[in-house]
Formats: sequence, C-alpha cells, structure tokens
Amino acid sequence: DFIFASSISVHGEFEDSLVTKDTKIINPSAYGSSKYFCELLLRDGLNSSNLAILRLPAVIGKGAGRHLLASILNKAIKNEPIEIFNPESLFNNAIHINDLCMIIERLIMTEKKYTLCLPVGAGLPAPVDSVVRMILGEANSRSRLQYVESTKKSFTIDIEPLESTTNLKIRSILEMIKDYVFESLDQKK
Repeated sequence: DFIFASSISVHGEFEDSLVTKDTKIINPSAYGSSKYFCELLLRDGLNSSNLAILRLPAVIGKGAGRHLLASILNKAIKNEPIEIFNPESLFNNAIHINDLCMIIERLIMTEKKYTLCLPVGAGLPAPVDSVVRMILGEANSRSRLQYVESTKKSFTIDIEPLESTTNLKIRSILEMIKDYVFESLDQKK
C-alpha cells in the first residue's frame, strides 16, 4: 500500500463551491504544482500497488501552526483583531490529525485493490463566522471581529467518497476545532 499526502492546493484557483477529485486544476502555486507532479509520478509508477492520494486541507492538532486556523487561534490568544472573509460561507477545509490517522488506518486495512484520489475534509461544514466564534469562545478571547469584503471564492470539500471508501463518519468541523483549540491551549500552559 502507498498513501500519498498531497494537498487541496493542487487545484489552485477554485471555480466551483464544492471541491471533488474531479475539480479542475487552474493556476496552482508552485507548491500545488509540485504535489500534482508527484501524484502523476505515483500513478504511473505504482501499477501493482494500492495507491491512495489524499488531497489534504489544513491539518489541525496539537502543535499545528502554519495555516489559517492557527493564525486565527494565535490572534485570539493575544486578543488581537481578527479579519473574517465570507462569514456566511460554509467551511470544512481542515482535518484533525486523529481523524486523518483513522482514515489512513482504514485505507491500509482494506483488502480491496484500489487506486484512489480522495479530497479530505471535515464532516458537517459550518459557516466561517461560527468557526471563528468557536475559536474565540474556546480561547476565552476578547478579539474583535472585522468583516472584510473578498472576491476570493469560498468552497467546501466533498467528503462523501472518503466516507464511503473508508466506511467512516467523519467528525464535524466544529468538533475538530474544539479539540484543536483545547490541545493548543493545553500545550501553551
């Protein structure tokens, strides 16, 4: 079995509001392009092995620190103002490391032969505003929210193929974020 941790950034700019494995690739960054190149190499080179390409969003958990949610949490801890774009848009663009480990374990345990490309994300999405407010509440923050207009398109990740392939019910984004904030605050003590 070979499981490759790719990235949702393979897709670059998003035209659609729902990202699937078939979402077009439009102007990806150098990082997204390098991940896609690796995907192509693996598909061509591993014909006899099971191959799962997991297109990951932000991976959250204790110590995670280089993504939007970590930035929001750090500002919340410091009671700094937080800018919010597209507050009503649904968000599931993260996966907790514990959930990711369960996904990988299920893929390894399967007896079937497969070559898969699966977008990964949290279960039940929540509005961006609710996600940020949960972080503020869990961190006991006094940060002010600043709503900013954005031309950037928001999207959610289609996890139905992931759930059916692994036979897992993926936790909601709010459950994952609650764990992430708790673990992060506990680490700072």
